[in-house]
Amino acid sequence: MPWPYRFGEQVKDARVVIEALAGKQVTAVGVSDGANVIVKLACDYPGLIHKLVLAGAGPGYSCIGTPFEASTTWGETQIEMLDREGIEGLAAAVVREIFTEPGTEDVARAYRQQLSRIGRDTWLNFLDPGPDLEIGPILADVSVPTLVMHGTEDRSVPVERGRYIAARIPGASLYLFEGKGHLPIFTATSEYCDVLRRFVRSGEVPQRPGSF
Repeated sequence: MPWPYRFGEQVKDARVVIEALAGKQVTAVGVSDGANVIVKLACDYPGLIHKLVLAGAGPGYSCIGTPFEASTTWGETQIEMLDREGIEGLAAAVVREIFTEPGTEDVARAYRQQLSRIGRDTWLNFLDPGPDLEIGPILADVSVPTLVMHGTEDRSVPVERGRYIAARIPGASLYLFEGKGHLPIFTATSEYCDVLRRFVRSGEVPQRPGSF
């Protein structure tokens, strides 16, 4: 998608896709920034979403209206790296933040190869989605059952941000992947799928220390 492809456009496009393919309420699963898209979707179109699953989510890049407002330069820093080191350099840096667990070298290498194939416009859309990415102010408006999943060793989106989101969505549950980084879908796949399946089918979430 040519840059700029703003957050609001992503939300509208997600709505069109769900309406075209599903024709009914769905359980929406969003990973990283994709979680912000489905939170906004659930608030703007409450009849579209049945349940939410947010994995590795953060309130936004500048985290407006949260205790994390000081980190306002994430996107700018990454864009500077893109300009300085190119797509491959940025891809390598992103992968170092995402795959921090021992024994993940193979999946990290494959993921880096995939990221290196992404065009510059797509990277810019990811790094500069516009100010609407901030979801802190609307978390209290989410009215569907929500599961927040987060790795306790996430360097890309620290676990405190996942806790913040879970605490502010009414009735939300939090499930922590102990010792895992940003993408436990790849590094704790069986556990991830078991938790997701249980929530989708019954609304129940296994309890672990630190979760609620």
